[in-house]
Amino acid sequence: MAALAQTSADHTCTCMTASAGCCQAKKERLEDWSTALADASRRAEHLALAFEDAGARTGDVGMSLIRLGRFQVRAAVAGRMNGA
Repeated sequence: MAALAQTSADHTCTCMTASAGCCQAKKERLEDWSTALADASRRAEHLALAFEDAGARTGDVGMSLIRLGRFQVRAAVAGRMNGA
């Protein structure tokens, strides 16, 4: 089998097979990608939790406004009945 040569700006790797993963630079890049993916995952989780919290607060405000509206309607009806 022919040797494969991969050249980058600072590294040349000659592996006997394409799946031989023996190159230190490839391992370092893989570790960098793994770290970047873990960081992005943590940030996405924090963002999802923030949106969940904001949604819960918005729901609480909405329910409070509905209750206030019901109270105002009942007060208006009671006021008409007492004033008539």
